[in-house]
Amino acid sequence: MAAASKTARIIHVFMSSPGDVKEERAVLDEVVDSINRTDGKGSGFRLELFRWEDDVAPQIGPKPQRVVDDQTPAYDIYLGIMSTRFGTATGRYGSGTEKEFRDALKSWQEAGEPWITFYFNAQPQLTGDPEQAKQFVKVCEFRDKGVSTSLS
Repeated sequence: MAAASKTARIIHVFMSSPGDVKEERAVLDEVVDSINRTDGKGSGFRLELFRWEDDVAPQIGPKPQRVVDDQTPAYDIYLGIMSTRFGTATGRYGSGTEKEFRDALKSWQEAGEPWITFYFNAQPQLTGDPEQAKQFVKVCEFRDKGVSTSLS
């Protein structure tokens, strides 16, 4: 007996974050795999995760954020995560993550999509390093004035 063909809806998820949330990103991979094997399989959808560190090919010439932007596919869900690091400035924005969030927000304001969600580490591990402290202040300002205000 031939198996019935089943089409799954692909939901594209763009994971945006600075480089200090490796553990969270690894957990996200596990969560996506679990959802795909359980609820996704039973409900006819599949999550596909786009991560800059895995899915962007390096390129000499353009600035790094431009390389990421040029290779970022259309997505249904924007998922931002921050802990203690805000990231590296990208011209007009304080970090690539901020730029990516602003791009997603602009799209949402214009078209009602993507779904936007942003998570901040509730118990970040601060080391006392002055540079980390400066980065963390930027994270807090972005959380309090950037994300919270924009999504209210």
